[in-house]
Amino acid sequence: MNFANTLLQSCSKGAPPPLSAPSVSFTRTLKRRDSGDDVTRLQTILIFERLLPSNSNLRYFGPLTEQAVKAYQAKYQIEQTGIVGPLTMVGLEGRWYTFDVETNVGVKKKIVAILVAVSFIVVVALLLFVKKETPPSIQSDSEKKNLELESIVEASKEISKTYTDTRGRFSFKYPESFLVNQFEESDTEIIVIQDTKKSIGLQITISRGTDGMRVITPELLAADIPDMKITDAKIIMKRENAQGLMFTSDNPAYGGDSREAWFYTNEFLYQLSTYSSERLLLEHILATWSIDS
Repeated sequence: MNFANTLLQSCSKGAPPPLSAPSVSFTRTLKRRDSGDDVTRLQTILIFERLLPSNSNLRYFGPLTEQAVKAYQAKYQIEQTGIVGPLTMVGLEGRWYTFDVETNVGVKKKIVAILVAVSFIVVVALLLFVKKETPPSIQSDSEKKNLELESIVEASKEISKTYTDTRGRFSFKYPESFLVNQFEESDTEIIVIQDTKKSIGLQITISRGTDGMRVITPELLAADIPDMKITDAKIIMKRENAQGLMFTSDNPAYGGDSREAWFYTNEFLYQLSTYSSERLLLEHILATWSIDS
């Protein structure tokens, strides 16, 4: 990538643009538990920026350094991840830091007014005449999938299919691009809703319930399944003498981070499960769920 594109990308994200070849360079992503000379250089800059206590340049990237990196990112309008990635490196390398070899103290070079003026003119010219590239994506896979799922669910509000239970007990709407399959194992029914191309899906497990399951609460689940983690609980399907519960759990089938919805109706217990990152799909199914008498 040439200098003009690097400058434009850093400006678009709020990172300070490099004015010449930097005197500090980072060759790898730095994150918590890393160590080495580059970590020391990073800590020295953070100390100079008054974001890290003095004498904290100890070659080890610990929690204090992580918080200081987040503060640096916030200061220069970079996404606050606590990780020194490409955009943060542009800022660190471009702010004219040099280091005294013996004292390892950061010193910011003075830039004369004429150089600042010339640099400003160069930036303006580049913004006007150089085609702006789309900055490289730094989103994680889960963030990308969540954005993709959000657009799918949003589109399904306009165009969707309706699934009707073969026994006529319930129905719900689901995104047009998804497929629905139903299986039976002994006294348990399983419905799988999925988009196999995008690896997005949800499972519904239906089993015979009891009257004791009419009102599902965190306390009831904790008493019946003490090893199951329950957080972010929300009451759903509230009716006379009955209520369900949506919550986040540690279901190992979903990598220990699942979003669940359990409720009882017409003698059956319904358990809807998916990955926490795909909770929008779960909420969409519940919002369109219809119980047939």
